[in-house]
Amino acid sequence: MELARLAQVFPNARNIVRAMPNTPGQIGAGVTGWCSLQKLSAEDQAQVETLLGALGKQFEVPESQMDALTALSGCGPAYLFEFAAALREGGIAAGLPHELAQALTIETLLGSSSLLAHRQIEPEILRNQVTSPNGVTFSGLKKNGIPRLQKSRRSRHYGRKSPVGGAFEKRMKSDKINADSPQRTQFRVLAYNLEETIST
Repeated sequence: MELARLAQVFPNARNIVRAMPNTPGQIGAGVTGWCSLQKLSAEDQAQVETLLGALGKQFEVPESQMDALTALSGCGPAYLFEFAAALREGGIAAGLPHELAQALTIETLLGSSSLLAHRQIEPEILRNQVTSPNGVTFSGLKKNGIPRLQKSRRSRHYGRKSPVGGAFEKRMKSDKINADSPQRTQFRVLAYNLEETIST
């Protein structure tokens, strides 16, 4: 809900803050974007930053950027969890037991994220350090098309007037994404490509 609309709902509020957290905030590892109707006093600014900081990192942005922030960090965990499921299932399809595939997936994601945060360089550089010309990783990245998929999703989401509403929200919150839907199928390309590249 936009700040102007919130101001109508709460006409007696001396100021209003709009915030968009994400689910990793449950363990203090989240990221929250926020904006305010009017410039905050130093005291109010400190209170907002302390409150939202308990969830993880917090970033003040112009309201014009809130839709884009919601599409990236608000929805991003769902994409990452689906990607994790694709990696796990790819490992299982290649012959790994479920518990090992799950553990390898978690540690791979944690380690890769930590490396990205530690090195403070563009992710494409780190990707290229893993990708040997014409190797297994190169083949997998060339086939799965995930960068194009992610760019398309972010663009569609950003263009919405109300990014947390509509069919997108209903699909993601239902936790019943059809196994044959384009959303799941595109991520599964990586999983089954993993099986293919391991066996070749």
